[in-house]
Amino acid sequence: MKKSMFAMFFFIFLFGCGSDLSENIVDCFGQSLLVNVHHSVENGKTVNFNVSYNGEYTLKNSIVWDYGDGIKETVNGVTTSHTYSQSGTYTARASVSLTNPSCTFEVKEVVIID
Repeated sequence: MKKSMFAMFFFIFLFGCGSDLSENIVDCFGQSLLVNVHHSVENGKTVNFNVSYNGEYTLKNSIVWDYGDGIKETVNGVTTSHTYSQSGTYTARASVSLTNPSCTFEVKEVVIID
């Protein structure tokens, strides 16, 4: 049953979508591999984050951050800072978008605060 459902989905995806849509999906996946989040810890609990993109398209200036501690914010630009209130291991997520093709994807960074 699972194999036939997968085959049906694959067939619909491959032949049911226009080439522009399928090319856009493949291109967005490839572009997501070119986005990274880096961080550095400053003063114990303050973390500086930086998004880098090494692709051929334009990264949108607005990035939605989820710092993994219940705090979310939208930041203009590729850098931000966040101060964690407690020690622990956090998974920070950045929702990043490209302008053309229109792609949005999430990149993650594990942060350890001592």
